[in-house]
Amino acid sequence: MPGPLPAPGDADGGPQQAVQSLLPAAPEARTAQLGRAIGWLAENLDRPQLVATGAAQLGPAAAALGVRPEQTAALAALLADAVRGHEGWGPREQAAWQATADLVARWVGEGAAAAAYAPAFWTGTVVARELRRPDLAVLLVRTFLPYPYVGGQHAVVETAHHRDVWAPCWIAGAPRLDNTVELHVRAESVDDVAAALAGRVAPGDQVRLRPPEGGLAADPAAAGLLVVGEGTGAAAVRGLLEELRLQGDTRPAAVVHWVDPGQDSYDRAALAALGDLTVVDSAVALAELVAGLPAPEDLTAAVAGSPTGVAAALTALAFAGVPGGRVCATQIGRDD
Repeated sequence: MPGPLPAPGDADGGPQQAVQSLLPAAPEARTAQLGRAIGWLAENLDRPQLVATGAAQLGPAAAALGVRPEQTAALAALLADAVRGHEGWGPREQAAWQATADLVARWVGEGAAAAAYAPAFWTGTVVARELRRPDLAVLLVRTFLPYPYVGGQHAVVETAHHRDVWAPCWIAGAPRLDNTVELHVRAESVDDVAAALAGRVAPGDQVRLRPPEGGLAADPAAAGLLVVGEGTGAAAVRGLLEELRLQGDTRPAAVVHWVDPGQDSYDRAALAALGDLTVVDSAVALAELVAGLPAPEDLTAAVAGSPTGVAAALTALAFAGVPGGRVCATQIGRDD
């Protein structure tokens, strides 16, 4: 098989653009990550076992972004176009590359076909685990292919300890270029998967992630930002703020972490780096804080947490005068 190859876009002047033209109108970060996934395939074609697995996962990943099944073969075929006429290649190298591209197209197609019968998922390896509290862990997972999330979303996760049982986990921070995903999870007595993620999963273990869900947004017309994270929902509001900062949004931000009575913020340093952090431990304290903010009617607000926590936070925001049209909320977990 030929040696290392250029990623799409490095040859012939336009394969990467052609890849993007096949993708639906999805957020720019997601389509860019899918393009990088195809580039990853091109760079690893001298490792066929790795590529076979990766191509099979690329099919469901593309399907999750809205790529139609009949388009997946075209996505893979662009790999061949990316290096057609590669300098220094003779007929033998060209034929070997074409055969490899045909295999990739078949593997991608098989993965897309499988997605019609089961939800798409990304396989990842836990590369770090930090126990922030006895019942709360932060996991760093490196996915095999780029995981196309945006700040403020959550992942639905499965562990080897409980096959075919999935649990939602907040994703912290903005998307990263190294394929790592930071998950914040709290053990719950009624949720075996969350308990395993917080207490049993260790570096080196594999997990599976379904396509990201939920999300947060901020009204660009508002003068200031207010974000409220209840419990591990702090991860989601951190994700929104990090993404806004990367986009050049410099508006002042009031960051509120609503914790259990007697607890401190388990993610204090990261949250404090993004705005003026206040830790509250009750709905009453949250309402008093919001009511004391200057000109709440000029704020845009984002809230993440449990159903009960989100409902209480929305009530506090409405009472303080934050316009309902400028409030975005997302929630996971069981209601109390």
